[in-house]
Amino acid sequence: YYLTWIFVLLFWILLIYSFLKDKDRFHRFLDDYITIGSLIFILLYLYVYIAFSGAGFNLWDEFQHWGPMVREMMKTNTFYSVKESVLIHHKDYPPFYPLLEYLFCCFKEAFYLENRLYIANVTFMLSLFLPVLDKLDRKKITHWLIGVISAVSFVLVGLIITLTPNASDLAHVYTSVYVDWPLAVLAAHGLYRAFQKESDKFYYFDCFLTFTMLLMTKQMGLPL
Repeated sequence: YYLTWIFVLLFWILLIYSFLKDKDRFHRFLDDYITIGSLIFILLYLYVYIAFSGAGFNLWDEFQHWGPMVREMMKTNTFYSVKESVLIHHKDYPPFYPLLEYLFCCFKEAFYLENRLYIANVTFMLSLFLPVLDKLDRKKITHWLIGVISAVSFVLVGLIITLTPNASDLAHVYTSVYVDWPLAVLAAHGLYRAFQKESDKFYYFDCFLTFTMLLMTKQMGLPL
């Protein structure tokens, strides 16, 4: 535990030292990482963390398998498909989404808490929205307005669908840990990136990773 914090502290000391030694590196860091998208994401994450601090399961499938999948991974420290797992249903489901929620449970004291699964769910969907804000310049006020309006619109669409009972049989965008909506947002992210047709190596890596996540999220055949 203490070793982890020592490495974190050492990382920040070395980072600050490198900035003081080379001011151009500091400016490059600001241009590359302190963007409109990253700042909006941090603010949204803080809101999500507070808003879902007391969230808990309320739907059948959450109690039956989506929650127990993560609980069994925490208990056995391996996949929920092993014979030691007491999970009854869907042991053959792909593990990407439970793994994501497992990591969120491990971030702080490695406790299984239902609200952490909700935070993982919403944070993951918000992170897939970031590439839309990639071209915005933080030095331009109009770009800030575009970024804020885009982020608010993304959140409101989910809330409207969630609060409209007849919108869908699975209209629980932010109020469940079902994988259907994260899967839909992931597919939209994949289509958006595919149509960008960039030539850098990260673009190809991102597309490969996105389609791999689609394959490992649910047995839907979407990558085909």
